[in-house]
Amino acid sequence: MKPRKTLENVSAYPISSIRRRGKIRLDLNESTRGCSPKVLAALREIQWEDVGAYPEYHDLKAQIAEFHHIRAEQLLLTNGADDGIRTLMQTYIDPGDELILADPTFGIIAIHAKVMGATLKPVPYAADLAFPTVGFLDAITQHTRLIAIVRPDSPTGAVISREALRQLLQGAPRALVMLDETYHHFLGESLINWIDEFPNLIIMQSFSKAYCLAGLRCGFVAANPAIIREMSKVDPPFSLNNLGVIAVRAALADTAHLTWVVDDVRREKARLIEQFQSLELPVRDSAANFILVNFGESSKAVVDALIERDILIKSLDKIPLLRGWVRIAVGTREEHRAVLQALRLCI
Repeated sequence: MKPRKTLENVSAYPISSIRRRGKIRLDLNESTRGCSPKVLAALREIQWEDVGAYPEYHDLKAQIAEFHHIRAEQLLLTNGADDGIRTLMQTYIDPGDELILADPTFGIIAIHAKVMGATLKPVPYAADLAFPTVGFLDAITQHTRLIAIVRPDSPTGAVISREALRQLLQGAPRALVMLDETYHHFLGESLINWIDEFPNLIIMQSFSKAYCLAGLRCGFVAANPAIIREMSKVDPPFSLNNLGVIAVRAALADTAHLTWVVDDVRREKARLIEQFQSLELPVRDSAANFILVNFGESSKAVVDALIERDILIKSLDKIPLLRGWVRIAVGTREEHRAVLQALRLCI
């Protein structure tokens, strides 16, 4: 039996087959600092009902709403930001609908769009990797259904300005604008409160990065209540499991840990950039929790050599604009020391 015709041009999101547990994992932008101790303490207290009963979301929605100064009816809890993106596409994209996105950007956006038969209009980054605002504005037509933006973006680390985003929202009032804020803590700014001003704005957030909960797959969508009601028709009724609910509630209650994680990432990122510059390697900062380093034609050899030393970083060689570059998540000082020591043996 053949799958849907739209799948003919879709490739699965690439997941490495390398065993990652116990290695220095700086390839997927996870936090290696660990989640709040309050999260682990809460998970140790789980009861049989937390495993045997379906989750309830009232208290968590109220907590997130209070934390972000929005309303509970503006929230949809999801199995990570990826799940929110999938649900959005399934709710609003018909075959042939135009979707504007940056090139390159988070790969899962294009995958879910293609599954729904969307017509993709990629807007390429220039060599300086500044966010291609003019290209986005020029790409808007009367057929534009969705504009997808990651802020800060990955893998470029670029940030669309507030002014440019406002232009897009006002310039395409009949289109939806999805803003993925997975990395917003490191930028130091969320635009979640704009959902009251712009009924066509949809915010995606995740607890995977700054909260260090990537393994539990926790996220949410924030938008106009009418959008949330429509997306609720598509999203599974219990997409965020009980352990995720418990973990997120504990994480939100520990703002001190969140602040420490973000501050330490910024501090160690600055040190890491200086250390790569001392090796006379081209380095690009980002507004997220990673940097880009250019190893040129040696890029693949360097990545492979580090794998042999149980150190994982992300090759960007498959992206024409970023050929020769690698993405390195900001780890701990000890992890950086091990990476730099291994690199001195490789280059």
